[in-house]
Amino acid sequence: FHSFLRQEEDRESIPQVPLSSVCTRITKGTTPSSLGLPDADGDIPFVRVQDINKNVLIAESVALRIPMETHHALSRSMLQSGDILVSIAGTIGRVCEVRSLPPHGANCNQAVAIAKPIPDVVRPLFLKCLLSDRSAQKQMRGAGVTGTITNLSLSQLGETRIPVPSIEAQDRICDQLEMLANIGERFQNSFITAKRLSDSLTSFLMSGT
Repeated sequence: FHSFLRQEEDRESIPQVPLSSVCTRITKGTTPSSLGLPDADGDIPFVRVQDINKNVLIAESVALRIPMETHHALSRSMLQSGDILVSIAGTIGRVCEVRSLPPHGANCNQAVAIAKPIPDVVRPLFLKCLLSDRSAQKQMRGAGVTGTITNLSLSQLGETRIPVPSIEAQDRICDQLEMLANIGERFQNSFITAKRLSDSLTSFLMSGT
């Protein structure tokens, strides 16, 4: 990502802008129990900090599920495809992109911020990479307020400054990143196949049959 971004910096002067200027909204989730709502035994994935552990949210792997009534009551934090999630309490700065969701969607708690990119201003994948970058991470962690736990406010998150090149440059970078991701996935699948074959052959040789 750094290499691709530097190539674009050689072509154009890239402004540094606050995150809030390239998002339609920056919000966060709520603790259902604080509103007297049930917070378990439902069907809707309820994303917490520990669920933001990959580049892309995998809703199917989210353990905590809330009822539909709670999901609708927490309409502010209903997730949508293209949202960027950032952990803002406890562990600061985990970032992932929301790409696909179950039919009835997903929601998140108060420790997860939702940045909604402005269409045709910043691409979700590009924004996810920017917020995962060293510069943005340093700003977010430096802004954290330490009490009993570390917290980053939505206004502090919105003040995080990021370089935003033209949408054409972003598309070029995103295309290259997606291509590399596909190559990496193919290598990973090949490794898994080879490992299974190796394990099978080892088992066969040790059985003596």
